Amino acid sequence: MNIRNFRYSFEIILIILGIIIIVNPAIINTIFNIFGAVIVLYNVLKFVMGKLGKAPEYPVSRFIIGIFIGIGVAAIPHFIGFGIPLVLGAFVLYNGIERLIQAYKIKQHSGKYGTSLIIGAVFALIGIIVMINPFSTSKFLFRILGIVLAGQGVLRIASDMRIRKQNEDIIPDIIEGVFHEKK
Repeated sequence: MNIRNFRYSFEIILIILGIIIIVNPAIINTIFNIFGAVIVLYNVLKFVMGKLGKAPEYPVSRFIIGIFIGIGVAAIPHFIGFGIPLVLGAFVLYNGIERLIQAYKIKQHSGKYGTSLIIGAVFALIGIIVMINPFSTSKFLFRILGIVLAGQGVLRIASDMRIRKQNEDIIPDIIEGVFHEKK
């Protein structure tokens, strides 16, 4: 088997996964739910087979920890989908309120406060919207993750191709033990 057949397999997987996440960000929930269910099922099977004597004894502590890990893995996207947008929304809201206070202070000193007032109001509004609707925000964040994954795959392929092109004449010379730069 030639290793060149698998040269860009990781990068292609990144691109495909990124495109799938961009098109359907809810797939992340499904992926984590499947992994969580597999972990739970694996631990249940190991425990039951151990009790039936068809496999080595599986400790109860490992069984319980495995169940909790499986449930935790399944819960990760739900926490991310709810928790991170709330934290992000609270941060943006806080920043907006800070800017509104700053605009008020500037106004008291007869300065130009319009820009700070507008930016503060916009940030406060965005923060409130994100906190009220965290699930739409998480879909947006997951789509950004998909774009990053797909972009990373493309950039890795492009970088590898560029490095190969730069080094294609150097490699045979290195094998021969002599270094010659192409002119």
